[in-house]
Amino acid sequence: MTNPATTPEYAPVRIPVALALRTHALLQTFEGTEGLVYWAGVSEGRGGTITTLVVPQTEAYYARIQTSPAANAEVIDTLSRHRIVLLGQAHSHPPGAPARHSEGDDVLTFSPFEGAISIVVPNFAQGDCDPRTWGVHRYTHGAYRFIPPSRRLEHLHVLPTEVDHRR
Repeated sequence: MTNPATTPEYAPVRIPVALALRTHALLQTFEGTEGLVYWAGVSEGRGGTITTLVVPQTEAYYARIQTSPAANAEVIDTLSRHRIVLLGQAHSHPPGAPARHSEGDDVLTFSPFEGAISIVVPNFAQGDCDPRTWGVHRYTHGAYRFIPPSRRLEHLHVLPTEVDHRR
């Protein structure tokens, strides 16, 4: 059976490299526990562009992180005030854990929604930021589905912050 998340019905979620680097740095601030950063921005059909990072109040542990309904309500209020939408999330996993969704990843943070992107950053985001090591998942047809590395660019595109063509 074909993985529905690898079909063309989804457009990429784009994130400027500066926000990818900042996501990585924010995940490091959780120090020894899983971290969580919501990705918000402008929806564009079945994809979108990240403009804003939102760090919710969490209950963070070595191998689990969760948010409460009250914490998520605070996030919704922030999104509403800025007229942006939630496009997905990035969270870290402990050293040695795969960059794949666990059961808890599917239910302990924000309620999943069709097309949501979820990034798993290995090793508590220690070391340099390298999006090629991130596990990319897309919520489709009722479940988060892992995106194989060969299809990653169809779902996550890191944009340059600036391009200078001067000679």
